[in-house]
Amino acid sequence: MSEENKEVEQTEVAATATAAAMPADVYIDKSVYEQINKRKKGKKIVAIISIFVGGVIFLCYLTLAIWFSFHFNKNTYIDGQNVSYHTVKSVKNTIDTYMSEYSLSVNGREHASFVIRPEDIDMTIQAVSNEKSIKKKQNGFLWFLYLNDNRKDYKTSYEVTYDKEKLYQFLKNQDCMQEKNMEKPKNAYVVVEKSEAVIIPETEGSYLDTDKVQEVIETALEQVKATTDLDKEACYENAEITADSKEIADRKKALETYLAVQINYSIDRVTWTLDASTFGSWLYYDNGKWKFKKKSVQAYVRQLAETYNTVGTTRTFQTYTGRYVEETGNRYGWKIDVEAETKGLRETLASGRSQERIPEFSQTGAAYTKSDDIGYSYVEVDLTNQHVYLIVSGKLVTDSPCVTGCVKNGHGTPDGLYSVTYKESPSVLRGEDYETKVNFWMPFNRGIGLHDATWRDEFGGDIYYSGGSHGCVNLPYQKAAVIYENIYAGMPVICYY
Repeated sequence: MSEENKEVEQTEVAATATAAAMPADVYIDKSVYEQINKRKKGKKIVAIISIFVGGVIFLCYLTLAIWFSFHFNKNTYIDGQNVSYHTVKSVKNTIDTYMSEYSLSVNGREHASFVIRPEDIDMTIQAVSNEKSIKKKQNGFLWFLYLNDNRKDYKTSYEVTYDKEKLYQFLKNQDCMQEKNMEKPKNAYVVVEKSEAVIIPETEGSYLDTDKVQEVIETALEQVKATTDLDKEACYENAEITADSKEIADRKKALETYLAVQINYSIDRVTWTLDASTFGSWLYYDNGKWKFKKKSVQAYVRQLAETYNTVGTTRTFQTYTGRYVEETGNRYGWKIDVEAETKGLRETLASGRSQERIPEFSQTGAAYTKSDDIGYSYVEVDLTNQHVYLIVSGKLVTDSPCVTGCVKNGHGTPDGLYSVTYKESPSVLRGEDYETKVNFWMPFNRGIGLHDATWRDEFGGDIYYSGGSHGCVNLPYQKAAVIYENIYAGMPVICYY
């Protein structure tokens, strides 16, 4: 008898006993008995339903267990292929078809690809660990354990044979494996574009490590893979320096420092600026440093010389008397020392700092503007009128008649633009057949200069034609003294007819 029946029977006995013990005139409600009976029937129904549902669940479980004994469980992958719920037979057919139609597709950079077929290399394939052995590892009665999302991978083991020499020759004949068709990778680098530092990214190239390729393909064949990617398998040579490397970042930062440099040039009152818009193309990177190409710097300095040199140019000069004359100063004026300025400018640029700069000159004039390099202090020698004028700061200090070189004897004083070389007092003038002492000596054209001539009583006129000097400008003692007192080395001397 079940516990429930015992409980009901005990309840009924207790009720009967209670009723018997009670007086006859006590009333007993019959609904109590009805409630007891209803409860008994409800429990029986629940029990029957529970047994039925449990049976159905068990039957479903058993059905699936039997079904999964012949099918692969959920999330089962063989050789990367999803074979969930497939039969062993269908998977076997798939593997057999795969082996019979097998080929290896090889992919590379720049659309390089080729296919290796078993007949190309005398290849044979036989499955060792097949679908049956894989299925045995799964328990169909535990199919519910595979309902989660965890993927289970299996590999088919194969026995593979092939001719390695034929594989080597096959690979050797592929276009992408021939060195003439390969391109070396190029490192990232930094260049100047429109005065700015710009990073040029590395290029991959297509240069293959042929030994590594053979190794990768042999592995793929032995594993009976359908495809292999030479790039993913690291068969290519790669650039050593990439655009996102610290080295490139440092290189760019250093270049930006140089590109910010400004060299402010000046010659007297003439100024100009050298900046990255000009020198940006001179920069190159070598042995860890940015450097300036010597030839480019030199070419720029030569251009400066062509623009700013005044030696050898013809000037239009207004004389003290108001006449305009044209004179060429082959020995006077400004002349940039190209070699020295090239060296100096490279050093200035290499410092990486903006600076003020005056060009290196091999010789200079008295002044420099766009139209004048004589200035306001100079000596005029009027060879036609035999007269000398000393102008200082634009004012006449003194003037005097003179005697210049003897024209008749071929010693005429040459016209032109010169500058005082030095001054000396006293001095001895020596020539091939003479030696003369003077008190004031002021040379300006090699052996030709201004000096006092105490042996002369007269100056000016046409004395110079037949009684002139060896080329020097002879002056009265007092006038020579005044000129000597005010003259200085480098002062322009203009001789004109």
